Amino acid sequence: MDKAVEFSAESALALLDRARLYWISGRGNEAALHTALDDLSRARAMLPWDTPLSRSISNLEKTIKEGM
Repeated sequence: MDKAVEFSAESALALLDRARLYWISGRGNEAALHTALDDLSRARAMLPWDTPLSRSISNLEKTIKEGM
């Protein structure tokens, strides 16, 4: 179980990083921004609600939505 939790957190980090890349490269590209939001949603589902990473996910999600 410990390994599964560890891999879940690593996967969430990877999704957050990929969402950032989509956001940076996809400004003006609605499909890329929607993919970034999907990645953030998936990353959020992998983590407890009160982690610092959850706040980072929320902040990026807010930034993307404001720019759309």
